[in-house]
Amino acid sequence: MYAANLCLYRTCNNQANASIIQILTASDFQQYPEGTSYSQQLSQTCKAEKQKQHADETLQAMHREVLELEVALEIDTRWSRHMPEYKAAAEHIHTQEYHEALDNVERLVCQRLFELQKLNISQTGKLSHFAKIA
Repeated sequence: MYAANLCLYRTCNNQANASIIQILTASDFQQYPEGTSYSQQLSQTCKAEKQKQHADETLQAMHREVLELEVALEIDTRWSRHMPEYKAAAEHIHTQEYHEALDNVERLVCQRLFELQKLNISQTGKLSHFAKIA
């Protein structure tokens, strides 16, 4: 849980930094095309500022969660990607995601088999006709 939140925190930090760059680029360095009106430029700037504000709020919330977990788990130094604890937790998370994906595929296959069974064609060899329709 800590490693997943830490990863999300880093992602939010990257998004917040990207939104700052977008605002600087939009307001200071980018030349708007000739046909663009002031209201269109203002709308684009407001949209970029809202994205930055959202990214900052998400970053603050994730930072708070990471700090709470560090206190609860008594973690003295924040894990980096090179630490064995982080690597083990990341491997565990990837394994969980893999198993969730497998469960989803199994659910879809079972759902499809039940649909075919409802149509009484599950073992008649006419599956290829219905596969073309789907």
